[in-house]
Amino acid sequence: MRILSSFITICIFLLIMVGCQTNESSSQIINELEDHDSQYVEEGEKSVIYEDLETLVADAQFIVVGEVEGLEDYAIDGTKYKVKITQQLKGKLEEDVIDVYERPNDMEINQTVLLFLERWESEFYPDPLFNALDESIMIIKNLDVKGNEKFLKDNLNFKNNLIKFIQKEGSS
Repeated sequence: MRILSSFITICIFLLIMVGCQTNESSSQIINELEDHDSQYVEEGEKSVIYEDLETLVADAQFIVVGEVEGLEDYAIDGTKYKVKITQQLKGKLEEDVIDVYERPNDMEINQTVLLFLERWESEFYPDPLFNALDESIMIIKNLDVKGNEKFLKDNLNFKNNLIKFIQKEGSS
């Protein structure tokens, strides 16, 4: 009985020792995943939170006014919006209609929108991809502009004032 008890104790000790050993291949996999994640953040879409309109205008590659002509579901939590450009305020696009990829319900068909855009190109897509910067989609109805309040201060919630401001900031 004493031999059996010693044998069980030794087996338990060995199991504990094996479980406590560092598995080099597991550590290597974890390190590779961490490296991959940081690389993704560095190379992928960067999430920047803009505090003012001046910085938003400066960082946008393109600023356009357009009419939403269509939309379709894209991936699990996205929508591809077809936007016909009616006015270019910053940057020069050759396309008359662009695909803007955003969250569902950000825009509706027949809405006039003001977009602060960044452009992505990929060998996997036949056309360029556009995304709006940091919750910057603005809806224009008649002469009023609706959108993120932090960007629409000081009478910038009026279409003409906002467009003049963007043209001034975008040219500097």
